[in-house]
Amino acid sequence: MNCRFTQLSAGVFEGLPKLRSLSIIGAKSLQRLEEDFFFRLTKLESLILSDSGLREFPFDGICSLQKLQVLDLSKNLLTSVRLGVFLPRPVHHPCQLINLIVLNIAENSIQIISEQDLLPFPALRLLNLFNNKLIEIESDAFQSGQVPQLQTLDLSSNQLNNLPKRLPEGLLHVDMSNNRFQLIPESIVELPGLVGLNLSGNNFNDEIDKIVRN
Repeated sequence: MNCRFTQLSAGVFEGLPKLRSLSIIGAKSLQRLEEDFFFRLTKLESLILSDSGLREFPFDGICSLQKLQVLDLSKNLLTSVRLGVFLPRPVHHPCQLINLIVLNIAENSIQIISEQDLLPFPALRLLNLFNNKLIEIESDAFQSGQVPQLQTLDLSSNQLNNLPKRLPEGLLHVDMSNNRFQLIPESIVELPGLVGLNLSGNNFNDEIDKIVRN
């Protein structure tokens, strides 16, 4: 779909209750979605809203998308993705998208991934944060069994100089190229199944050799 609009309301796709895949790419004037936009799209498995003008994304509204497997919000204007903030509900009944396996939020302006941000995505296998403005991933962002199935993590082209001390043990591919690392984080060399690692474009010092040897 290629349209000119500044926002989308819930009624737009009301007559398409069986919709499984929705792509809206290149809608440069799209700035926001209504919070109830997703409530009638409960069959969605793939949602692509990329290369648009989105400044806000109603994460509060995606609790209803329990069949969603792919969420692509790349190439937008998001500055803060509070993935862990959802509709108010009891602590023992958090919102989780239990089938989401791909989250692409590359090429936005996100600065921090916090402790709670990934909790809603227990089945996540691929997280793409390429070309944001990341300066920090909080120390507990991957702890307490969060995203235990994560296999691919793309952190390339950001401003990171460190990683949390604990990363998901099942990681197979990590791209941390074009950041500000001076050392290889210990959490990287402790990943037993890692098969692909991109370290290009960093400012490693002589200590890198010591870490690798140890």
